[in-house]
Amino acid sequence: MKIGHTIVLLLLVAMPARAQKTTLQAGFVASDVLFFVNGATIETTRAKGFFGGLETEVKLRGDLHGAVGIGVVPVGYRVVSDTNTYLFRLTYIQVPLLTRIKFDLETFRMSFDAGPYLGYALDGFIKSNNTRESLDFGSNPDEIKHMDAGLSMGCVIEFDAIRFRISYQTGLRNIASNPVESMKNRALLISLGLLL
Repeated sequence: MKIGHTIVLLLLVAMPARAQKTTLQAGFVASDVLFFVNGATIETTRAKGFFGGLETEVKLRGDLHGAVGIGVVPVGYRVVSDTNTYLFRLTYIQVPLLTRIKFDLETFRMSFDAGPYLGYALDGFIKSNNTRESLDFGSNPDEIKHMDAGLSMGCVIEFDAIRFRISYQTGLRNIASNPVESMKNRALLISLGLLL
């Protein structure tokens, strides 16, 4: 969490104040993982949730903009068997750092963006039927790594102070500590934002 705050503060200080645009955003997330155990694929289905956060955008040159955000994003997956449904959930503080190109059209603005993100897991749990267990974080085989990192790509449509964004994130970091497992987050995010 300290790493994310430090990155955001450094970037905000470096941006010229007169060029900043800050957006309050909230929305829906559907996520799953790319999951392998001993090289074999584990089939998962999407887990759904809601997220929120802030984004600050600055004009760099011409139609090119930079954006940095901070938000609370729940991700996870479900595994369904004949007798049980397992829900695996992690809640991250995420910091995306995006490059955005914007186009002014007649009645709205459209932009496309891409860039890396960092995530730090605040908590997590696994739930099955009527039981719920908290996840442990660390480097032991039965624990999950705190840090996540990956790439984000998105499209934004703006009408005056209203901003609609759809984006896709793909994790590049294996969040499983067990050496025989590989788990990489994937998420589709749809948000509505208000320019402050």
